[in-house]
Order: sequence, then structure tokens, then C-alpha cells
Amino acid sequence: MENQTRFDLNAAIQNWQQELAAQSNLTPDVQRELETHLRDSITELRQRGLNDEESFWLARRRVGQPKQLGEEFLKADPAKVWHERAFWIVAFLIVFQIWGAVSTSLFAIFTASSLPNYLPPSINFVLRMLFYVLPVVWVMALVAGGRMTRQFAMISLLFHSQLRLGSAGVLLVIVSRFLQGTATWWQLRTTGPIAMSGTIQIWYFTLSTAIIPLTLVALLVWLMPTRAPVKPKTA
Repeated sequence: MENQTRFDLNAAIQNWQQELAAQSNLTPDVQRELETHLRDSITELRQRGLNDEESFWLARRRVGQPKQLGEEFLKADPAKVWHERAFWIVAFLIVFQIWGAVSTSLFAIFTASSLPNYLPPSINFVLRMLFYVLPVVWVMALVAGGRMTRQFAMISLLFHSQLRLGSAGVLLVIVSRFLQGTATWWQLRTTGPIAMSGTIQIWYFTLSTAIIPLTLVALLVWLMPTRAPVKPKTA
């Protein structure tokens, strides 16, 4: 009875999660499914009359040891592991491309409308980095503080189908390129009137820069992992 009162079920599950997260071969989706199996098994065993400690260790045995699960998953389908890693690399490249275009455009519009026409290179660099880095740091701070849960839940809806993911990616690329073209046009307009041919050249160049990110979006949709149910071990 004394052991039962000392056993912390939540702490035990957290330790198991950390062991599971250390297995780089297990994808986030697989880790979440395994955790669901563990919790469901614990609930089932507790309903049968077992205490928390007994339920946890028996459920852990049913699901499997984290290290063993990682080795088995890699042996079963090593290509799937690298497939998902490639997916997240491409996703990062798309976010990098889009945010780079958006931050550069906002900086160009801000400097053209609010600052002198000429800035020393050092000041220009510092201001550009502030526009680019500060929002990223701010978002990271919100994530670390657990204040982006709702936003991440909304973003996760995009990963439920290839159509959603592709549509969102194309829309973000178009919006970022529209801002880029508008910023270029605005900067040139501050120096004098722009002929129609100049405007056409600006938008032609801007649209041509969308080829790479749109190709990455197509690659991201193609690499999107399919969700396959994970079958836990039986006792």
C-alpha cells in the first residue's frame, strides 16, 4: 500500500514519453499513437482493479520498450523514417522562403515610406535583421511559454489532407510574392513615376521568383506522410 501512494503515474508517463522522444526513428505521429495506446491500456487495467503502478508497468509491457520500438520501426520501414524527415526539411525551406519574402517586403515598404532614401549599410543591416529576427524570437518565446496551443491546433488541421496542405502552401506563396512585388513597386515609385513597361517587368520578375517555392510546395504535398495505425503488442 505504501508503494502505491508513492507511485506518481503522471511522472512515470512523462519519463516514458521522454524515452520515446529520444528514439529518432519514431515519427511524431507514431509517438502520439503509442502514447494513446499506453494511456488507453492503463485506463482499461485500472478499470479491472489494478492500481496505478501495476497498470502502468503492464501497459508499458504491452506497448513495448521505447528503444525496442525504435529499432523495430526502423527495421520494418527505414524508408518511411527518411521520408518523413525529408517532409519536415522541405516544410522548413518553404517557411524560410515565405518568411524571407514577407519580412524583406515589409522592411522595404517601411524604409521607403518612413526613412531617408539613403541609410548607412550598418544601420540598414541592423534594421533588416530586426524585421527578420524579432518576430521569430517573439513566436519562439510564445511557443516556449505554451501560448501557441490554439494556433498550433489550427495549423495541424492543414496536415489532415494533401489538398488542404497544398492549397495553404500555394496561397501563402502567392501572398508573399504579392507583397514582394508591391514592395518593389513602392520603392521605385518613391524615386519617380513608373512606366507601364516597368510595372510589367516588376511583376514578371516577382512571379518568376515563385517557381522555386511552388515547386517545394508540390514536393511537400508528395512527401506528406500517410497515417498508418500502430498496433500495440499484446501481453
